[in-house]
Amino acid sequence: MFETLKPQPADKILALVQKFKEDPRPQKIDLGVGVYKNAEGVTPVMRAVKAAEHQLWQDETTKSYVGLTGDPAFSDGMIQMVLGDAVPRGAVAAAATPGGTGAVRQAFELARLANPDVRVFVSNQHGRTTCQCCVISESKWCPTAILTRRLAVLILRV
Repeated sequence: MFETLKPQPADKILALVQKFKEDPRPQKIDLGVGVYKNAEGVTPVMRAVKAAEHQLWQDETTKSYVGLTGDPAFSDGMIQMVLGDAVPRGAVAAAATPGGTGAVRQAFELARLANPDVRVFVSNQHGRTTCQCCVISESKWCPTAILTRRLAVLILRV
């Protein structure tokens, strides 16, 4: 079944991380992945994260499956925190996703499922189509740009 799949190119971000590790210069700065690292090059787990994990460990009573869209109580809480009463609750939907790029992929896949000819309109600030991490029209490695190409989603600047 998989014999027809073509080998994919190496991940460019991970290749950049490897090049950084191999660079012997002591004053180098890692701009590859976008996570905080301390002076020793370690990405520490922040105290607030450890405290939240500890609270979850103490308070959680189950590891049961919550479904594809995630915990409805969490979604409702996030909607209330972010939007409050600015938008009628019936006009808002929420779903849990695996990270920011996972959210973008799920949104694009859902849009394509609803309409195979979907077009996505994004803001055009200063002549550039922007997303959370890069300029879509100028970047070949941007996760959002890669997703839109693979899913054949047409991006239009507005």
